[in-house]
Amino acid sequence: MPAPVQYRFEDIQVDPARFHVCKAGEILPLEPKSIRVLLHLIAHRDRVVPKEELIQAIWTDTFVTDNVLTRAVAQLRKSLQDDAKQPRYIETIPTIGYRFVASLEAHPGKQRRRFLIPAAAAFSLAAGWMVWKAGPAKPLHAGPLTQLTASPGLDLTPSFSPDGNSIAYSSDRTGRFEIYVKPLGPGSPEIQITSDGGQNLEPAWSPDGQALAYHSIIKGGIFRVPALGGFPRRISPFGSQPAWSRDGSWVAFRSDSLYSLAVADFLPTSVSTIWVVPAAGGEPRRVTTPAHPPARHTSPSWSPDSLRILFISYGSLRKAQIWSAGLDGGDLRALDTGDQVPLHAVYGPDGRSVFYTAYSHNADWGIWRLELGGRRPVEVAQTGAGVPRDLALSADGRRLAYTLTSMSSNLWSLSLSSGQRRPLTMDTSLRNSHPVFSPDASRLAFFVIRQGIAGDIWLMNAGGGSPFAVTTDTNPEYMPSWTPDGKAIAYATRRGDRHSFWITTLADGVEKPLAPLDELAGRPQLSPDGKEIVYHLSKDGVLNLWKRDLATGKTTQLTFDPESMGYSCWSPDGQWIALETIRGEDTHLTLMPAGGGEPRQLTFERGQSWPHSWSPDGGKIAFAGFRDGAWNVWQYSLSSGQTRKLTDYTSMAGFVRYPAWSPRNDQIVYEQAETRGNIYWIEMK
Repeated sequence: MPAPVQYRFEDIQVDPARFHVCKAGEILPLEPKSIRVLLHLIAHRDRVVPKEELIQAIWTDTFVTDNVLTRAVAQLRKSLQDDAKQPRYIETIPTIGYRFVASLEAHPGKQRRRFLIPAAAAFSLAAGWMVWKAGPAKPLHAGPLTQLTASPGLDLTPSFSPDGNSIAYSSDRTGRFEIYVKPLGPGSPEIQITSDGGQNLEPAWSPDGQALAYHSIIKGGIFRVPALGGFPRRISPFGSQPAWSRDGSWVAFRSDSLYSLAVADFLPTSVSTIWVVPAAGGEPRRVTTPAHPPARHTSPSWSPDSLRILFISYGSLRKAQIWSAGLDGGDLRALDTGDQVPLHAVYGPDGRSVFYTAYSHNADWGIWRLELGGRRPVEVAQTGAGVPRDLALSADGRRLAYTLTSMSSNLWSLSLSSGQRRPLTMDTSLRNSHPVFSPDASRLAFFVIRQGIAGDIWLMNAGGGSPFAVTTDTNPEYMPSWTPDGKAIAYATRRGDRHSFWITTLADGVEKPLAPLDELAGRPQLSPDGKEIVYHLSKDGVLNLWKRDLATGKTTQLTFDPESMGYSCWSPDGQWIALETIRGEDTHLTLMPAGGGEPRQLTFERGQSWPHSWSPDGGKIAFAGFRDGAWNVWQYSLSSGQTRKLTDYTSMAGFVRYPAWSPRNDQIVYEQAETRGNIYWIEMK
C-alpha cells in the first residue's frame, strides 16, 4: 500500500502525516503554525493565497495581525534558506499575500512500521499515550490509496454514501467543525451541509441516501439533516457516534458526548453505553449496561441484517475488546483479536467478517480483517506514522475509508499578570505533559513521550530552558510529584510485571521503589507532606478515589460514587483534595477533605472540568475546562464560587490539559496539543 503523500522540492521534503519538514535529511525546528502555513501554500500552489485566508485557516483560535503571518513566513524562509528578494520557494505578492513557486514533486513516503505502546494500564485515562517504533511495512489485500482531503487542519469521521461514490465527513476549515460531502471523482466539488457553528461531527449516511445523522457538540445530542443540506432536526437529546442500521429503522450511538478529537482520547470520560433511537426520532433505548460487558462502550456499528450491534469495550487504553450484542443487549459475544487493542470496528458487507483499526504491543498500527469463526486477523493495511481512526466501509465492501491523524503536544506558560502566552517546549514529541512545579517554583517536572520511547520524567527551568531527562529506564515513567524538600521526584512506573510508585533523588540519580500500586490505579500523586498517595481505581468502568499510607501500606477508599469520582490533586496544605465528579456526559469540579468526608460539587456548567493544581494560598483551583466546544485554562475561586476563563482557545482540534499553578503565583504552565488529519480511502482488491 502506498504511504500518505509527501512533497519534495530541491533538497527539502515535507511530510504532512508526520508534520515534519526536512532539509538535506535533517528535521527543521519549525513552529507548528509555520508548517501549517507551508502546507496551506503547497495545497493551493496554483494561485496567490491572500493573507486573510492564511490567517483564517491557521490562526483560528485567536485574533492576530498580519505581523504574526509575516513572522511565520520569515521563519520558513530562514529555515528553508529562501530569499524574499529572489524567492525560490515562497513569493510575496505585495499587499495581497503569498504564492508557492517551487517545482514540486509529490510522492509516497517511505513506509515504516510503527506501533503505539500504552505506557501502563494505570496511566490517567484522560491523558492517554502512545509510542511509535520503526521497522519495514508489509501491507496486504489493499489497492491504491487515495487522499480525499488536504486540509492543513483536521478532516475526520468519513461515511460512504449508499452507492459508495461520495464521502461525508467533518472539517474545521472554517474554524468550527461542519459537515461536508465530497464525491470521489477527481476535481468533483464538495457540498457544505451544515453551517451553524455547532461543532458538528461524525456524519452517518442513511441507507437510502436521503439523510445524514451527526453529533453536535454545542447543541448536544444526535441530529438528522437532509443529505444535500437543509434544516437539521434533533432525534436524541444526548449521545455521539451515530450509526444507521442497514434497514434504516434505527440509529445506534454511544451515550457519552465527545470531549476531544485527540489521538489520545479514545476513551469516554464516563460510564458510556450503547443506545438506539428510532431514525425518525423518538424515545432512546439502552442496549448495553456498564457491567455487561464491564467497562466503557463506544463506536457502535450494525450488522448487515440490522439484528446485532458491534462496539468496543474499554477498560483502559491497554485493555479493549470488540463485542457484539443483540438489540435487547443480550447474546453478548466477544471477538478475539489477540494482543491487539482495537479502536474502531465495522462489519464486512456479508456480516461474516469484521474490519477494525488497532495497534499491537509487538506489531503495528494498522487496519485488520477478522473472519468470524475463530480465524486469526489478517492485516489489510498499515498506516505508517499516522494513527488510523474512524473506519468506514462502502455497502458493497469495495471501498474502505479512514482518517489518518497525528498530534503535537507542548508546554505553554500563561503569565498571570499580563495574560500573555508563550511556549516552553517547541518539539515534535508525542506528549509533553503533566507539568508540576518544584516547591521553590524554580523548576518544572513533566513527562515526555517520544517516538520509540515509552515515557520518561524530565526537568527544566520554570521559565523554560535547560531540559534534561531524570529517568531513562526502558519502562515507562509518568505522573511526577515532588518530595516536600524538592530534592527528589516520585512517579508511577512499571518495572517488570509490577505497577509501582518510585522515587529518584536528583543529587545522585538513585532510584528506589516507594510503594506498590494496584494494576488499574490511575493518576497517583504524592501528598504535600510526602506521607501518602492519592489515586483512583476503576471497577466496571466506575472510578472512585483511594489513598495509601506510605509508612504502613494501609489503603483507604475515600469516595463511593455510583457514576465516577477521580483525577484528584492535593491542596498546598494537604488538607483538601480537588477531584472530578462525572455526571452524565459532564464532569464537575468537586472538593472533599483529604481525610475523607462528604464531597462537595463546585461547578455545574455543561462540559468538562479537570482539576490539576491550586493557587499558592489554596484559594483557587486551576482546571482544564471544556466549554462551547473548546478547551481552555480556567480557575475556580473558593471564596466567591465563581469560575474564570484564563485562555481564549476556540479550536476543538486542539486541547488544553493539566494547568500547574506556580508557587510564586506568577504563571500557570499547561499542556497544549493540536491534532491534524485528513481522509484517505482504499479501493479493496
